[in-house]
Amino acid sequence: MDFEQELKRALGRQQPPAGFAQRVMARVERRRPSPASYRIGPRWAQWAVAASLIVASATGTSWYRQRQERARAEEARQQILLAMRVTAEKIGHVQQTIKRISLEEN
Repeated sequence: MDFEQELKRALGRQQPPAGFAQRVMARVERRRPSPASYRIGPRWAQWAVAASLIVASATGTSWYRQRQERARAEEARQQILLAMRVTAEKIGHVQQTIKRISLEEN
């Protein structure tokens, strides 16, 4: 139990020393990087990277659209094949009916 009391006292809320917030804010201001420090490499390299990203994005988008179009075309092909199979079965059924009627008449 004594350990718990010591732990509560050690981890309890304490008032910061006077001027603590001002010292922290002053240190933050001193360490704040300038906008120029965010630049990586010369300006032409930044434009080259930007252009590369645009080309890669456009290429990826084009590839994705082609892939979707192929998938739609394959689905349409499968639907046409199914329709042709069903039609062939129906025609075969009609032909058998015509033959049976023709044989019955003779």
